[in-house]
Formats: sequence, C-alpha cells, structure tokens
Amino acid sequence: MKISEIASTIEELSYDARTINSIQEVFFQAIFRGETTPESFDWAFDAFGKFAFCFSNKMAKLRDDTYEQMSKERSEEIVEN
Repeated sequence: MKISEIASTIEELSYDARTINSIQEVFFQAIFRGETTPESFDWAFDAFGKFAFCFSNKMAKLRDDTYEQMSKERSEEIVEN
C-alpha cells in the first residue's frame, strides 16, 4: 500500500468518524431530550451498528496494510544494505 493510498483511506475514515459522531449526537438528543419510545430507534440503531462495524473493519484493514507495507520497506532496506 502506497503512502497516497494510506492517506486516502485515512481521509475516508475521518469522514466516517464524523458521521458516526453525528449519528451518536442525534441519538443522544432524541433519547435524552425528546423521543421516549425505543421503537422509534430500532432501525436507526441497527444502521448505526452496521456503520460502526464497517468502520472498525476498515480501520483494521488499514492497520494491517500499513504494517505489511512497513515490513516490506524493512525488507527492502536490508537487501539494499
């Protein structure tokens, strides 16, 4: 994975993180300051959970790809020396 690909993935994840934070804020406002029936939030919580799970998987993939790239770079440095 190239640095530009890593940067692009981080940018995408930062937008996802903002979305997750925004959804959480909406839930807080609705649950603690407005809506009183949990049935109103069934699908929203489901979508939020799926989105957070997807975000977690993307972060794990980025971590793994970054470590793989670091390992390749170390191997190349050893060969060069």
